[in-house]
Amino acid sequence: MFSAIGPGIGRELYLSDGTMAGTGLLLDIRPGPLGSSPSDFTPVVSGIVGGPTILFQADDGATGPELWKTDLTPGGTVRVRDINPGGAGSSPAFFTPIRTTVCFRATLAGSGTELFRTDGTEAGTVMVKDILPGPSSSAPTGLTEIKGVVVFAADDGVHGRELWMSDGTAAGTVLIADVNPGLGSSSPTSLINVYGTLYFVAFRPDVGNELFKCEIDPSNKLATVTLVKDLWPGTGFSSPTIFHATNARVFFVATTPDEGTEVFVSDGTPEGTHVVRDIRPGATGSAPSALLGVGPVVYFAANDGVSGSELWRSDGTAAGTVRVADIRAGAFGSNPRSLGRIGATVFFAANDGVNGEELWGFNACPADVDPLNLPDGVLTGADFDQFVVAFFTGNLVADIVDVNGNAPGDGVVSGVDFDAFIAVFFGGC
Repeated sequence: MFSAIGPGIGRELYLSDGTMAGTGLLLDIRPGPLGSSPSDFTPVVSGIVGGPTILFQADDGATGPELWKTDLTPGGTVRVRDINPGGAGSSPAFFTPIRTTVCFRATLAGSGTELFRTDGTEAGTVMVKDILPGPSSSAPTGLTEIKGVVVFAADDGVHGRELWMSDGTAAGTVLIADVNPGLGSSSPTSLINVYGTLYFVAFRPDVGNELFKCEIDPSNKLATVTLVKDLWPGTGFSSPTIFHATNARVFFVATTPDEGTEVFVSDGTPEGTHVVRDIRPGATGSAPSALLGVGPVVYFAANDGVSGSELWRSDGTAAGTVRVADIRAGAFGSNPRSLGRIGATVFFAANDGVNGEELWGFNACPADVDPLNLPDGVLTGADFDQFVVAFFTGNLVADIVDVNGNAPGDGVVSGVDFDAFIAVFFGGC
């Protein structure tokens, strides 16, 4: 599903099965040239909001940008609720499934922009908590699921912009870390869940903007926050950005006085947090961008100062950080961008200096690798669907099979093979 502008209509919902004949308008939500401008498409698996379904924001021209859902049929594409009655709309965004509900932020007159939840019904779409009471906004951002709860940044007017947690209830929505104590804000950004540990970037007066991690205990509404490493020693800002998690590590871009802006990797320890390679030696840096994880490696664009911006890959070591291809020979570079993956193929845009900017691709997984290394029939069909529900919602069901083909009975999918499966499920080879 995607949005596009069609003949005689504005930007609307389209559906495609990958063929010309199977590509067409799903629903003209706002007839006429203006269009409903649907966005924030978020697939939700079975077991949540009556799924499988897709939540999104759209403007029908009467209610403003509001919460919609679709089951990919015209009749099943409906507005869930007019959260902010009138034409202004609530502008819902950051849809984040947790267990059997979806949390998001929306704007309501008299309450500002706050945390909401939905079960896919009008009655079940409500504000979770007015974190900053009154018309001002706590403005939740960075909503990230971890251990069955959602973690986000918000400002309650007392502690500044800090880290919060919610289980979808008012009582379960609490401040879990005041990284910069007092009215000052740490302004957490780049929240990412790495195998149950939350990594994020925050400001603390003694270290500047640096990488932190957070271990969360949802049952007790507690969290332990640790500075991972002060990459720019003192109060300088390394300002990590563009995160990608793979194989229990996090790759990111950061700036130091010695290496400039380069790709770094972290396993959550100070000694395990380092530049992967100083691709462009000196303080200028290689200005990496467009990180994409594939199994244990990450692909990205970088400029070594000789070949221009080209495609690189890294396994987290200096020796394993190499240029993949010099697509445009010389100093101009092909400027790869918009890296994405379908199956074993990585796609990206690049300019070879002859054909202009076009679509490129390569096989990122060796042909002789069995991605799952599983017996036939394991984790397929209904059992696989139930596994996905369990993995994304925490609601384990008894008849899930594990990756060895066993029915564990207690609903737990476990074992070394499970770890390998998860790596593949989230983008491994």
